[in-house]
Amino acid sequence: PSAPAVTETNLLLQAFEVEGGQPVAASWRLVALTDPPREVLRSALSQPRAKVPPGDYEVHVTAGPVRLSEQFRVDGAEQTHRVVLGMGTVSGIARLTADQPRGAPGSWTVLADEVSGYRTGERVVASALDAPTFRLAQGSYRIVWASRNGVIRRESAVAVEAREASSVDIDLRAG
Repeated sequence: PSAPAVTETNLLLQAFEVEGGQPVAASWRLVALTDPPREVLRSALSQPRAKVPPGDYEVHVTAGPVRLSEQFRVDGAEQTHRVVLGMGTVSGIARLTADQPRGAPGSWTVLADEVSGYRTGERVVASALDAPTFRLAQGSYRIVWASRNGVIRRESAVAVEAREASSVDIDLRAG
């Protein structure tokens, strides 16, 4: 006797910062790639479950400023789909002079150059901290620092690699 055909799959969705890392909190949108495509799940749960029929799906994951979409196939009675976000860290500091230990007050804006889920030039995240740290998806970015009064503005390109930490150190040459 042949095995009965699978009509429904108990699907678990999980997101990870990096391969082999810990699961991260994320929000989810699951779309069945039927004709026409239809949304079958929208969830802010970290690891949502859904009962779905076998077929092709596209998942959209958002974790902080990280956005990722990917397609996968569902088949079988139980399935876990793991999404690896490929996150790294960028720290920023703007100094009035090269030897100043503390960051100058201002605002930081991270703009996408080549980043999954963003258009070139689109704002990814911002901070008013003097020395912020950003968790970002791997890709290339422009980091913009502006003085509080908007008179001084500096920009620096940075590449983010999964698991890696990089920094942007801006010398304002104010001395």
